[in-house]
Amino acid sequence: MSALDYWLLPATSIVATYFLTSHSLLLFDIFQPSWYKSREISPRPKVTLHLYLQVMSKTLSHFLISFIIGFALWSLRVDRAPEVPSLPLAAFQIVICYIFAELFFWTSHFIVHQPALFRRFHALHHAFPRPIALVSMYCSNWEMIFINLPISILMPIVLQMHPVLNSLWSSGLTFYIVMKHCGHNITPKWLLDAEYHDVHHSTSKGNYGLKMIDELYVANQKNLQKFSFFQHLVKGNL
Repeated sequence: MSALDYWLLPATSIVATYFLTSHSLLLFDIFQPSWYKSREISPRPKVTLHLYLQVMSKTLSHFLISFIIGFALWSLRVDRAPEVPSLPLAAFQIVICYIFAELFFWTSHFIVHQPALFRRFHALHHAFPRPIALVSMYCSNWEMIFINLPISILMPIVLQMHPVLNSLWSSGLTFYIVMKHCGHNITPKWLLDAEYHDVHHSTSKGNYGLKMIDELYVANQKNLQKFSFFQHLVKGNL
């Protein structure tokens, strides 16, 4: 079985999910039905042809780069025909992919928000402080290669995930990313909190990813500040 057999279906599912989801929401952004407008977090920028062409040219180039890199990485790993996984194994692989994606994204996202790296790697994605679904994949080539692509592809390659299961994972992840950038509270917050990521875009600070990790980080920062203050008091009394 070739690397293309492993990668073509997941790659196609990513592109199809992005286009179906983002362009469906794009129609809502343009025509503003009342039910959609009522769920708007804050006013969004007006969608123009220039904006559309600007975003799509960058996004399509990302898909091409990702397909080439994905094919190359699968070529290094494929050594057997895929086996249809049992339900427990499929669930286990999805959970592993999810945990890896959340940890990798939070860590890499936090790193590229440091001043020395932000302008070079991540500023382009923050060109839209009030994002819409269409711009969910709008970023620098470096960010696409070293952050976005590894989230979706690295763990499936390590696990040699079945193409169909990989497609389900890739589609779900793509849908999640697009919906996080839509600027509307369409789904229940416990399922997908678009407002949480919208705050991140508007401030460029905090809310780097999974809420649980953000809360641990904030708590740790407060503890470090308290410890630093304690050290200062101790040194002052010596």
